[in-house]
Amino acid sequence: MRNALLISCALLSFLHFTAQYDDFDGLRSTGLLSAEYLSSSSEKFYSDIANDARLDTMTTKEKEAMISFYLRTHFFMDYNLTNGTVLVNSEVGNYVEKVLDKLLANEPEVRKKMKVLMVRNPYVNAYATEQGIILVNLGLMSKVRNEAELAFILAHESIHFINNHNSNLVLEEVKIQNQVEFMGSSGVNEKIFRKHAYNRNLETEADIKGIDLFLNAGYNEKYAYSVFDVLDSASFPYSFQEVDLEPFRPQGFAFPDSVTSIQPSKVVLVVDDELTTHPGTDERRRELKKKLGGSIKDEGAKFLVSEEEFLRVRDLSRLDMARYYNAEDLFVSGFYHSLTMLKEFPGNQYLERSLMESLYKLSMAHVNGRFMTKFSLNDQGIEDDLAELLDDMRSEEILVVAIRHAFNLHRAHPEERYYLDVYHSLMKEIIKETGYKVREVGVAYNSSRIFNGMEYLELAASDTLWRELWEKSDDELAERKRSKKGASSTYASMKETKKALRVGAKLNADSILVYSPFYYQADSRKPEYIDFLGGEERESFFIQTLEKQLQDFERAYSVLDVSNFSASDVDKLNDMMLIQDWMNDIDIHKDFANASIYTEDIELLRKKYNCNYMLVAGMYTERSASYDFFLSAGMILPLMTVVGIPFYLYHTWKAKYESYFVYSLYDFNASTVIYSEGREIKGVKNKDQIIKHHIYDLVQSISHD
Repeated sequence: MRNALLISCALLSFLHFTAQYDDFDGLRSTGLLSAEYLSSSSEKFYSDIANDARLDTMTTKEKEAMISFYLRTHFFMDYNLTNGTVLVNSEVGNYVEKVLDKLLANEPEVRKKMKVLMVRNPYVNAYATEQGIILVNLGLMSKVRNEAELAFILAHESIHFINNHNSNLVLEEVKIQNQVEFMGSSGVNEKIFRKHAYNRNLETEADIKGIDLFLNAGYNEKYAYSVFDVLDSASFPYSFQEVDLEPFRPQGFAFPDSVTSIQPSKVVLVVDDELTTHPGTDERRRELKKKLGGSIKDEGAKFLVSEEEFLRVRDLSRLDMARYYNAEDLFVSGFYHSLTMLKEFPGNQYLERSLMESLYKLSMAHVNGRFMTKFSLNDQGIEDDLAELLDDMRSEEILVVAIRHAFNLHRAHPEERYYLDVYHSLMKEIIKETGYKVREVGVAYNSSRIFNGMEYLELAASDTLWRELWEKSDDELAERKRSKKGASSTYASMKETKKALRVGAKLNADSILVYSPFYYQADSRKPEYIDFLGGEERESFFIQTLEKQLQDFERAYSVLDVSNFSASDVDKLNDMMLIQDWMNDIDIHKDFANASIYTEDIELLRKKYNCNYMLVAGMYTERSASYDFFLSAGMILPLMTVVGIPFYLYHTWKAKYESYFVYSLYDFNASTVIYSEGREIKGVKNKDQIIKHHIYDLVQSISHD
């Protein structure tokens, strides 16, 4: 009786553990937006300059380097904050904040200045900014094995901030530059070696001082030591497991023995060389062991916040990465990752959809002649073996495997529109590419027959169920197009729109979501090539002009841009993340895939903003020296008298202006780009005139019948 009770409890625990993520649909930002989002880049830049008392004691070169550092830091940081990869107040980030609380319990003033942001990135990395923000990649969270390993990495990054390592590195570069300035070509390599050597010293210092924070908090030192094992395997999956392709085998056929399964191969780790910015992990282990007195003790805590919470946020990180691999064009890695996780969480629909997306895009890429190794994060180990196996398969074989998987998933989950869309897309590809015709024939299977893709197309795909689903999916897709067209009196098909714009006709875009307008400004004559401050000022004018023109042409519009966010607009930040993923999906796969995993989400977004179209528009302007004059007259003018030399110098360095106006118009209903254009504009100095002229022309072209 007692054993039966224990078994029942264990079973209930297992069912709860595997079912607790059934409603997972991706990590999201929550809560209120802080100053990082609500202040402009220039505001944060000027604040840093005003608060850095060290600037008053620096040399001119040091001061220039620090100002440039602050300038680039804020503008690049703000770009990352708004490009759809950074999560604010996510469940994972909130847990990491609690670990940081433990580490800095005795440093309350330091803790007030620091915060954590999670980054949707597959690489094992964390980074501390000069402003006290620790960026932690989900790739890191998916690999660490316990809270203590995470805590040591956070302690390491905290020391970088506490000891101003980023700005110290900038000042050291100035010092190195002064020392090697007269060394000629050999000075270039010397500068690199010295810079990297200094950077490695900072990394060692972060380890040695970070361990004090770590131990004072009460963590076990052996996990500070073991985290280097995680860093050693940073470029590999979190788990090395056999890939069993048997579930993907078409019924009635047998895979060749070489295809049935793939065993994890031996991994050869890359050895650090002298050009790396970090010390090798062996060196870091030695230094840490020396700091700890020559031995590693098994004393202290493995978890101080919560083991249960750690395991949950690690699972959430791994789940989110399943889809993000595909968003980053890493379909092989996404396939392996989803397949591995489904062993832990069988039947999880988020993973099932991610796996189908990986397989769908791999099959379409294969049909279009792409090499599978291009879609893998790792160039050795199990993922590379999987990529090579897929490369060796015939296109029609991987196509049929994907079709069969979509067919089975649709039958199991008929409410999931994505599976039907994938099935329709793949069947359409068969008909278009192979000339296959659906036939009214019976199907005879032979289980001893070795799988051959074309043979399967001729037999299995003529099965009554396959044929009926193809007809059903074709009808449903046609009905969707009809309903969308009827929903808007101005809706036009992608084909109609492209044709209209190509011949110069106007498109009556009734409602437009203006997404994150941009303006970049550069001056190649200056050491700081990108004019960040000037670009921000022109960007504001660009947005105002665009809004005014939309109002003048009586277009219904919304602007989705961080510059007009309030603290409570975290939902808009999530919308931007979704749109970025959707645009990336369209951009990467427009040539070989037309079923999008984001279709239903984008449909909800269209209704939320009540817009049928989305406009992405921006401008880049560059000011450069007039080298054309130098090239044409350079052989003549030096021979002139002293009177002609000023004339020569004036024209050589006279500013030349070039601008580029670019835009893309997306159709939310068709879930695609319907028109894109880039215009090169030469010789116009008045930026306001350029902006007004081209925005007027753009809005006019999308505002009339």
